Amino acid sequence: MSSQSDQLKPGGSVDERPRRKSDVTPPSDDTVKVPKSLLNLFQNDLVQQQPQQQSTTNGKETTSTSSTTVIPTPVAKPVQEPVDERSKYRSPLVSRYASIEMSYNFSDTKKFSTWRKLWFWLAKCQQRLGLDISDEQLDEMEKNIFNIDYDIAEAEERRRRHDVMAHVHTFAKCSPKSAPIIHLGATSAFVGDNADLIVMRDAFDLLITKLAVCIQRLSQFAQDYACLPTLGYTHMQPAQLTTVGKRACMWIQDLLMDLKNFDRMKRHLRFRGVKGTTGTQASFLQLFNGDHSKVEELDRMVTEMAGFTKTFIICGQTYTRKLDVEVLSVLASFGSSIHKMCTDIRLLASLKEIEEPFEIEQIGSSAMPYKRNPMRCERCCSLARHLMILVNDTLGTHSVQWMERTLDDSANKRICIPEAFLTADIILFTLQNISEGLVVYPKHIKQELPFMATENIIMAMVAAGGNRQECHEKIRTLSQKAAEKVKIEGLDNDLVERVKIDPYFQPIVSKLDVLLDAKTFIGRAPEQIKSYFVEQFVMTIANLDTINNDSLVNNNDLRDLIQIQGDLVRKLKSERHLLTRTQINDAVQKLLSLKQEQQQQTKDVGIDEAAVAKDDKTIKTPKGTRDYHPEQMSVREGVFRTIIDCFKRHGAETIDTPVMEFTNILTEKYGEDSKLIYELKDQSGEALALRYDLTVPFARYLAQNKIYNMKRYHIAKVYRRDNPKMARGRYREFYQCDFDIAGEHDPVIADAECLKIVVEILEKLALGPFIVYVNHRKLLDAIFTVSGVPDLLFHSISSTVDKLDKMPWEDVRSEMINEKGLAPEVADKIGEFIKLHGNVDLIAKLRTDPNLSKQKNAHEALNDLELLFRYLQLYDVVDKIVLDLKLVRGLDYYTGVVFEAVLTEYKYDPSLQQDQVVVGSVAGGGRYDELVHKIDPKQRKVPCVGVSIGVERIFAIKERQLADSKLTPKTTETEVYVASAQKNFLEERMKLCSYLWKRGFKTEMALKRNPKMLDQLQYCEKNQIDLCVIIGESELQKNVVKIRNVPTRKETEIKRELLADELRSRLDTLNEKQQQRS
Repeated sequence: MSSQSDQLKPGGSVDERPRRKSDVTPPSDDTVKVPKSLLNLFQNDLVQQQPQQQSTTNGKETTSTSSTTVIPTPVAKPVQEPVDERSKYRSPLVSRYASIEMSYNFSDTKKFSTWRKLWFWLAKCQQRLGLDISDEQLDEMEKNIFNIDYDIAEAEERRRRHDVMAHVHTFAKCSPKSAPIIHLGATSAFVGDNADLIVMRDAFDLLITKLAVCIQRLSQFAQDYACLPTLGYTHMQPAQLTTVGKRACMWIQDLLMDLKNFDRMKRHLRFRGVKGTTGTQASFLQLFNGDHSKVEELDRMVTEMAGFTKTFIICGQTYTRKLDVEVLSVLASFGSSIHKMCTDIRLLASLKEIEEPFEIEQIGSSAMPYKRNPMRCERCCSLARHLMILVNDTLGTHSVQWMERTLDDSANKRICIPEAFLTADIILFTLQNISEGLVVYPKHIKQELPFMATENIIMAMVAAGGNRQECHEKIRTLSQKAAEKVKIEGLDNDLVERVKIDPYFQPIVSKLDVLLDAKTFIGRAPEQIKSYFVEQFVMTIANLDTINNDSLVNNNDLRDLIQIQGDLVRKLKSERHLLTRTQINDAVQKLLSLKQEQQQQTKDVGIDEAAVAKDDKTIKTPKGTRDYHPEQMSVREGVFRTIIDCFKRHGAETIDTPVMEFTNILTEKYGEDSKLIYELKDQSGEALALRYDLTVPFARYLAQNKIYNMKRYHIAKVYRRDNPKMARGRYREFYQCDFDIAGEHDPVIADAECLKIVVEILEKLALGPFIVYVNHRKLLDAIFTVSGVPDLLFHSISSTVDKLDKMPWEDVRSEMINEKGLAPEVADKIGEFIKLHGNVDLIAKLRTDPNLSKQKNAHEALNDLELLFRYLQLYDVVDKIVLDLKLVRGLDYYTGVVFEAVLTEYKYDPSLQQDQVVVGSVAGGGRYDELVHKIDPKQRKVPCVGVSIGVERIFAIKERQLADSKLTPKTTETEVYVASAQKNFLEERMKLCSYLWKRGFKTEMALKRNPKMLDQLQYCEKNQIDLCVIIGESELQKNVVKIRNVPTRKETEIKRELLADELRSRLDTLNEKQQQRS
């Protein structure tokens, strides 16, 4: 039975938690007796809160002298618990030191929301495997994962004395429909152990990131000081010289071992999974009527949902507590590395060789203002000692886990596991500060260097004809006298000066500077450092699984990781002869993943990018945009001309629309991509957005202006808040070139013309081999129907299928099952269809499918496709067209034929530099018969079909083709340059320019009064101006000019009145030659 004193809570209030009946029944006099010694602990704090208690005997007030003091029961007059949190003990691990992210990782919110996720995942998987659990129940559970009422939970735990069941009931109160199936078949360890494993995995992610940052900073320090000599110490006595960088490498080597251990331990973690009360899964076997395969599948599915790949096959009620021993052993080993490194720095600080950072206003001692105490390293050593001993808790716990489980692991585990990770986190936070600001004082070495050089001096004297023993005695005597000056008098080491004035050493005095060069005493330390970073450091980092998109890494850490990975990639490429291509490719891919994670995190946390840009003094364009130089604009204009010529050839007229639209016009038109819309708000509060594409604005234009037939083209910029990938032609601001046909027409005639336009443009641009894939949205819907996809999931599953050009089928299938909720057999049925591609033969094959042939959508789609291929045959482009059943085109407004053109020559290689050209869709479009209907308030229907040319990728390809050809594009259209070889002819040049401009010649001249002739001709060569008209004194007197052919340097005199005709004739000839070359 608990003593009565156990019921007094810190602060003096009585604990109201229910106990056994005998525990809570008060004595007959309605008082609770508390030992006086215990009350005294709180009396000073309570005296201001409550009047002094008195007892009454025979009507008189008396003071009790017994060993106990009587206080009222809670019912009579409760003592108030102090409200201020500072009146309670708080662990400094959280209140003083630990990072926000690690504190959150071990918080109640993380713990109990993870419990609820586990209950939700369990129920979701049980439903998929056939248990009677409704979608409504699952939705209710999912919506309330973070809706945790801690007051109810605490009340439930006081009542039930069981934390897991308290939270089961708390969850049930906010999810009443789900109450019957929460925790179905599970034991407490299902949420307790599995949540602990998730938390430990996430904690390792945080530690790995931070340790990698520390190592990167130390590695830079080691390389910066690779050649700086310093005293080596053995037995804490001066020994041979080493270098500051070499010593830092010793620390790095230990920390790299810890980093490998962290990574290995994280990957070694297995999920407890779905195992039941004693690990036999008996309760789940009963739920599934003895079906072992379903129990195994349930275990696998829940494990995957939790983000693990492996589960414990064997366990008792809990996972083996040996795992906790391994986890804390890894952390303890890390603690020993930290203690050794920080002790070294503390010792070096006392020797005035190295110091940790010391801030301007930092105080080292309250009594001694001059002190610069190494308080950060002292803190690390203090915490490291605590971290190293925590493993003893887990050793003891594991050793006393009787049979399948005893509960004496719980309280201990709740303390030692969080404390270990929090302590390691604090150490790493402090170590980051130390590693980025270490201060080196190289002068200290001068005190010991002369002693180190004595052997060199002896050898030099022997080479000069001296006696080795005699020389040794001379140098020994001088060294001892110099040592006395240092040790006794505190003076500098004057051994060198003593050697210089001693007549015995005169033969080598001129060589002393060379003999005393510290770099001659450090052996191969610099070379060892270089070899270490190439052969071990780089490969260790490259092989680590340090990138985890689900980790709670802050943006600053990501920037450091990107720097680490960027340095690694550069080092790998510089040593490519020692490595395999796969190693380099993997490192590059990790770098790209890190950058993508940083971009996503910036968006997720809502970082004010404008504020960041304001603080950043660097002159640059906004993310996802770029400048275009004259050479690039020349290429772009050529591409635009080709596209516009084709559009006009097919009878299109052009329009323009505002760059902004009302937000309600754009939303719900782009499926899952709607989140990429740039939303704005004007001064009046109206919700606006930058146009996402040109199609929806065109539909709005048709509806607003009541236009029912139109063939139009539109070339303009659009905007998407996407993760930009410059290497893949993906920007936030980019051009689209759209061609659309609006109006009622016979089936697929307009669709065929759009496909014809795509082929014409791509062939004219000569980008290389390409394929145009086509599909029909009605056919895709029919496939979903016969495969068993619910109607409400059509759009969602379409978005998943659309990812097949970026993800393998296995990943797409997994997303369908685990995220979208499809049964595995439904996903597999879809997979059978969408792997098909072909032409009219495939259309005939699909008509024979017994299930598909019953679908009206399928019948209409196959008729359209059959007719389309017939028209494409007539247009002579059918050889470029392939029917591909996995083509979706993710935008929600498509209703019929869809198509997409893909180049087959350009492949993305992650091992190459970022300016490479990549394969991808360079044109796409389809039929959207309902879009105008949805926008028009009167719901008028205007069927449309269109195509958009992906010009940004085309620009990139044309720029690469130009670079490969080694040709320089002409960036101006200047035809004639007016020059003069003599001074004071500015006005004559101006008259000549005016004459040529009036006659339509594109002409320019130097904007200087007296330009040099050589500069003028070089300008013509640089800008590919073939004709130069020269005027001078003699030409002026004879009323002639000279026409110089700049490439051939041939000059011809022409009369002024014949100049225009002669220039036109020559330009016609040059243009003909240019066209022939093209």
